[in-house]
Amino acid sequence: MMGSLIPVVLQDQSNLAVEKCAAKAFEMDLKPLMIYAFDHVDLKFLPLLAEAFHILGDEGWNFAESEQEKRNLLKNALEIHRYKGTKYALLKVLETLNIQGDIKEWFEYEGNPYYFKVILNVFSRGLSETVEQQLIKLINTFKNARSRLEAIEVYLTSICKQNIFAYTKIGEIITINAKEE
Repeated sequence: MMGSLIPVVLQDQSNLAVEKCAAKAFEMDLKPLMIYAFDHVDLKFLPLLAEAFHILGDEGWNFAESEQEKRNLLKNALEIHRYKGTKYALLKVLETLNIQGDIKEWFEYEGNPYYFKVILNVFSRGLSETVEQQLIKLINTFKNARSRLEAIEVYLTSICKQNIFAYTKIGEIITINAKEE
């Protein structure tokens, strides 16, 4: 240990003890205390942060499948709540949960007033009855209070890699007419 920074005149037991405690504090790893750096927070603390940011349960946490989706939801929680009740909030929460979708309001498809449709392109997750119920709860949580969900249109798409081989044969046919002698 290097020498004390306290002047010799003030070096008594209490001042040296404070200096020792301060030195230990600077050696501590402060990374666990940085709770707003959502990419670095320990996985076991994510549910506590979700509760603090009011996104636990039907507000997205139940619908998030992966750890990254949960972290993205935490990152966007303030913005989603700021615009809660708007089309933007619904689109943002769907985007945060890696769901490609669009929202058509009643005047865009000549429907009944204050109704809307959610159009989803599902690529990576299955759509069971449980997932559908969670999705409806999620939409009802973030939609405008006067608006009514008319329908959810789901387009299931599979993305896969496919090798395509092509074979082209180019050739000439040469005919020789032999003269008979």
